[in-house]
Amino acid sequence: MSNMLSSRQFEVLTTLWESDHPLLVSEIVERSSIHTSTVQLALKKLIKVKYVAEAEVIHSKKVLARTYKPIITKDEYLKKISIAINQSKSAKSPLVALVEQEVDPKVLMELNEIIQEKLKR
Repeated sequence: MSNMLSSRQFEVLTTLWESDHPLLVSEIVERSSIHTSTVQLALKKLIKVKYVAEAEVIHSKKVLARTYKPIITKDEYLKKISIAINQSKSAKSPLVALVEQEVDPKVLMELNEIIQEKLKR
């Protein structure tokens, strides 16, 4: 399941899906509240797995900048992930498979807190 995305990568992709035009990194940062370097790393991964492409180079203020657009729809992405989970050789639940792919420490801590609360009940 190497095409599984972290929560931040998915958030960047969702931001692009919600836009009616290709976005600059700075626009993704404004719309998602993710730090610039995190957006850039996420875009690198999204381009590598062919979920996002560079759309064009435009003038932004006094410099040239790239814009980015999704090249996979949300439905196509969800279908790919569903197939990957179903084809997983592990007998784990889809939820466990998704959690194993998560790399954001904040998300993992939040999941841990939820699990600890559930175990107390």
